[in-house]
Amino acid sequence: MSIINIPFNIDTQILFFGHIHRSRIFVEEENEKKTQLDFTFNEEFKLNNKRYWINVGSVWVDRVWCLYDSAKSTITFMSTLE
Repeated sequence: MSIINIPFNIDTQILFFGHIHRSRIFVEEENEKKTQLDFTFNEEFKLNNKRYWINVGSVWVDRVWCLYDSAKSTITFMSTLE
């Protein structure tokens, strides 16, 4: 688990982003720092009422992607390599 300090805030519960080619989930703590959470590919990850920043990964190179189920409030990182 790692903690990062991102110098800006986006007012949304779930933010999807990319470009760094690594699948990651960060949760915003009360002090506004983002903590990286562990997950397992091809298994649902349950979201709760916190703020999440989700890097979807490298769709083309590593063939990974992210599915968001808004009805169940889950994220599933998918991979053809796992």
